[in-house]
Amino acid sequence: CFSTSATLCVCRTEGYDVISPDSHQGGYLLGSHLKNLGCSSVCFVGRNVDRHRLDATSHQRLAGFEMGLGRNVEEKHRIFIRQYNPADGAMAVSKYLEMDPRPQAVFCASDDLAIGFAHGAGVHGLQPGRDFHLVGFDGQERSRHLPQGPLTTAAIPTELAGQSAARFLLTRIAQPHIPVRHLQLGCTLIQGSTTGSLAAAPQLRNHRQSARASKTPARKAIPAGV
Repeated sequence: CFSTSATLCVCRTEGYDVISPDSHQGGYLLGSHLKNLGCSSVCFVGRNVDRHRLDATSHQRLAGFEMGLGRNVEEKHRIFIRQYNPADGAMAVSKYLEMDPRPQAVFCASDDLAIGFAHGAGVHGLQPGRDFHLVGFDGQERSRHLPQGPLTTAAIPTELAGQSAARFLLTRIAQPHIPVRHLQLGCTLIQGSTTGSLAAAPQLRNHRQSARASKTPARKAIPAGV
């Protein structure tokens, strides 16, 4: 007997036919987009495997992003999470609020993280696309239905990936001993409402400074990077 497997994944897998998104190219599109918006500072939210290394997905997406942006994301502006899920994205907001000044943009390594980050920021009166730029990665259907409007993201061509996987599988069944194949599919920039013209403010105050004035009447959210 033999194994017949065509896998859609985000990294190379030895011994299997692999179809994956081009994470570097997708990251480049997002970085170039923020560069064109005149963004001067960025916070990155991604998954690490230890204190000093990102996992393969976050590493590739950040590398492409920095190339498109034309600069590296500062170490102090990198937030590491455990899982690619909305809960971890929401929890990352507290660390973002502690940055002074806050970066103008947030790049989340997945749409799940970006969705959670958007909801977490909303709790503090911050709205992506108004107070800071927010971009994700994947092009998930639910990222198009955020309360703040569609998420700006790099979309993976899921339909083409499925068709390619089917062809790989049929070929593998017919010719089980052919060499392992790896196909990378390019991503598409989907520009949503979470990147745009940020509101102007005379001075930036971080979350800690605002907390000192907790007894005073609530103030309108102040945008980042001003």
